Amino acid sequence: MAFGRSLTFAEPDQYQSALRAVSADVIVSGRGPFHARLTRVNFSRLWLQGGSDNLPRIARLANDPTRVPIFLQTVSDQAPVVISGKEVSPGELVFFRRGETYINRSVGPNCWGAMSLDPDALETAGRLIAGRELTSPSQTYSMRPPPELLGRLTRLHQRAVQLVDEAPERLEHPEVARSMEHDLVHLMVRSITDNSTSEERIGTFHHKAIMRRFEELVSANPHRPLHLADVCAATGATERTLLRCCHDQLGMGPIRFLWLRRMNMVRAALARADAMSSSVTEVATAHGFWELGRFAVSYRKIYGESPSRTLARESAWCSATGLFAPSSEGPNVDLAGTA
Repeated sequence: MAFGRSLTFAEPDQYQSALRAVSADVIVSGRGPFHARLTRVNFSRLWLQGGSDNLPRIARLANDPTRVPIFLQTVSDQAPVVISGKEVSPGELVFFRRGETYINRSVGPNCWGAMSLDPDALETAGRLIAGRELTSPSQTYSMRPPPELLGRLTRLHQRAVQLVDEAPERLEHPEVARSMEHDLVHLMVRSITDNSTSEERIGTFHHKAIMRRFEELVSANPHRPLHLADVCAATGATERTLLRCCHDQLGMGPIRFLWLRRMNMVRAALARADAMSSSVTEVATAHGFWELGRFAVSYRKIYGESPSRTLARESAWCSATGLFAPSSEGPNVDLAGTA
């Protein structure tokens, strides 16, 4: 029997908390209200996720080292995403090494899918389907399987997501779940191992090391403004190299990214705060913003509402799911089935 769940979100921090088998930090880089949707399906061996988000965003991700995942885009006419500086288009599949840390950046609305197996299940499936043991790659690769094969995998992934939304009770039937999981694993392995698949390594060791040190610096100084000289010293990179790495992977320079990250953190803090005991001034200054007039103008331009409006909006934490519960204007969490 399989279990499925669909959820919708109005805040990035709720979205990132719901992702399975990955630690995520999602920073919205576009303007306007944020909307995202996530569907998760747990089969006996295979974990499947399908998501969509409406605004450009930068997601810093760390995969669960106990799982071996693949990533694909599920809409053929959408813009490519950039993974660790490599543009990945619809029609490509990303096969990750275990425990990979990376940046996934979108430039507009994005629909995506992911699937993962534990290493033993992947090895077994490789022997049965491809005639050889299949292990996690030593490096993360983008692949371009035959279009017909990847198309079948994408359509079946979409049907699994649709089933959760429209008829979740069918997944509770053991033979339905077993058949769907068998077909998904079969197409996943075929897409990875097909002889005509072209592979391209994602990211370089040098640039990954620089970005890893940059992320460590960001995590150690969540609220303190950082200057370019500080960042260069901490990463061991020249200004030119650092700017190139950040533009390739983040789509912007390091100072702009750090400012935008703090704005996202302020929004998340305001959405969680109690308007009776907190103020916009307290929250903004706690995140290093001291020119409050400029802060308020920038906030409205990015999010389409004033910071005081965000603070006034009701939100409640639902301890049972680890997600925000729905409110009249806040996030709408729609559950189907159990997980």
